[in-house]
Amino acid sequence: SWEMIERARQGDQSAFAGLFQQYQARLAVFVHFHMGTRLRGRYEVEDVLQEIFLQAFRDLPDFVYRSPGSFARWLFQIARHTLQDMARYQDRHKRRASEECSCQSPSFWGREEPLDRNSPSRIFLQRERVEHLLRGLEALSEKERDLILSAKVEGLSLQQISEQTGEDKCMISLHLHRALRKLNRQVV
Repeated sequence: SWEMIERARQGDQSAFAGLFQQYQARLAVFVHFHMGTRLRGRYEVEDVLQEIFLQAFRDLPDFVYRSPGSFARWLFQIARHTLQDMARYQDRHKRRASEECSCQSPSFWGREEPLDRNSPSRIFLQRERVEHLLRGLEALSEKERDLILSAKVEGLSLQQISEQTGEDKCMISLHLHRALRKLNRQVV
């Protein structure tokens, strides 16, 4: 909600933690499918999420609310950039195993980190749900999975998906409906 975003922009760490928690499962699915096997073999999704969380916390004062979906689009843009940076870093540098993945951004060294109010049981339950969803998505075709990721994880409209794919909005809607039904059968 806009109020929670505004409180977070003003430095309310618990408001930001609440916002991030709302998007954490969607981001985890997005990261899992956009990491690729090379990055997935080197980093855990949780490590990438932590990096996204820290980057978003640092950049939040610069965030400009434009519409109800602008915060989600902003987070997913940070996720894309984080994955691109990790891939570039992996390509350029060979580091010792203990230094391969820092869960704290260099920009945060010596600064207070955002609060994390997740209990171990809540984290475990979220992880179970995400893993269940990932298994369901893995069972779909790549086209079905990409469509669901675009529409339901990234939050793109049918018009935006149509512009990206060149496919008619009505056909996208039909394919999305079928893919979601198939996913529901997989996950139930």
